Amino acid sequence: MRKQQRRSGSALLEVVVALAIFVGAGSAILSATQRGERFLAAALAEEQAADLARSAISAVEVGIATPQSVATMVTEDGGAPRLAVDAESRASGASMREERWRLTVETEPGDEPGFMLMIARAERMKGDVVEVSRTVRQLVRAEMGGGK
Repeated sequence: MRKQQRRSGSALLEVVVALAIFVGAGSAILSATQRGERFLAAALAEEQAADLARSAISAVEVGIATPQSVATMVTEDGGAPRLAVDAESRASGASMREERWRLTVETEPGDEPGFMLMIARAERMKGDVVEVSRTVRQLVRAEMGGGK
């Protein structure tokens, strides 16, 4: 009889150990998945910031905006930030000051004659704290706006 009680106790101990291992492995997998989701969200936000900065440089380069006015053209309808190039889109979308994206464009003389360096910085704000920031530098012709 004692031998059978030991086997029962041993089986119960094996089940408890197996359950502990299963729960530990599940927790590790869940933690890795959550960490991966956070990294993916951060990468997406950085890519959105880079796209916004590149769009700002393009808008200034083709003459749609000036470095000073491009910051007021950001809208965030549908989640992803974008530049609203026409007045109707700007009126219907949320302006950047109401949303969490901040955009600045600066220009500096380029190293080569006839070129200038454009520096666009897109930042996603959470309150007063910069959550994501991306700066794009591009050398462009000094004569912008399609040759105007």
